[in-house]
Amino acid sequence: MKQAINAYHQITVTPEFREAERLREMARHNEAAALRNAKNEARQEIIALLKSGKSPEEVIKEYDT
Repeated sequence: MKQAINAYHQITVTPEFREAERLREMARHNEAAALRNAKNEARQEIIALLKSGKSPEEVIKEYDT
């Protein structure tokens, strides 16, 4: 078991591993940010449609297309 732990520690200290991990973390962050932005944009569109005075049914029909 100690050999496996030592091998893991040797691999994780390499610059290549750290760079790959940094890129994976950046990709996760970028994906989360893109989803959050898309959700906020959708909310803003719905709010604008509701403020336009249209009925909720009209808003749903317009937003659904």
